[in-house]
Amino acid sequence: MLPAARKRVCTACWRVLQGVLTILERSSKASVQPSDVGLVEEAVRALATLEVSGAGACKQALQNASRLVADALRELRESVDEALAEAADEEGNAFEDEATVLTDSAVTTPLIALLQGTLDSLALATTTALDQAAPDLALNPLITCAQAMAAQVDTLVSSCDDEELEAVLEHAAALGKLLGKLHSVLADQCALKEHEGRKALETSIEFSRASLRSLG
Repeated sequence: MLPAARKRVCTACWRVLQGVLTILERSSKASVQPSDVGLVEEAVRALATLEVSGAGACKQALQNASRLVADALRELRESVDEALAEAADEEGNAFEDEATVLTDSAVTTPLIALLQGTLDSLALATTTALDQAAPDLALNPLITCAQAMAAQVDTLVSSCDDEELEAVLEHAAALGKLLGKLHSVLADQCALKEHEGRKALETSIEFSRASLRSLG
């Protein structure tokens, strides 16, 4: 069993045992609530449907990461739209001479493209890559990359709200390195080195990274 799958099983088992312990403790005081039993039943059902196979656990991790990245990308786009609208209102439909992080298209355009490239790379990993991955060899690196990328994207988007360009560029560079690792796994361990879609994604991501580096 892969470490990621083992961790999910342990967490699910802990929830069941924690629920049972709560019932036992409250039984001695005659204070058991129907909701206590419901929580245990819910935890048991979740445990029964848990993916424990290597490919299943990897697919679940990739899908979870994709959802988080998609949410962050949507949040960033909405923040950019709101910032542009506010800037236009404050200046009577004319922008300030000095743009902020969220109103500077030189920052937001490659940044959004980088996040879109992240989402597309995860989609490729979830579909084509999993079908061609070397048994178990590529699964752990795929899971590790996906989880690290999702966390880094969240940090990156949060840093945009602080209006600190240096921090944004630093987090974007860190995400770029993780994407590089993911594409190395896809190319070398998932037989996608010559995959046209992967190569196009890699080129697009590198262009976004270069555009952001030029701002530093």
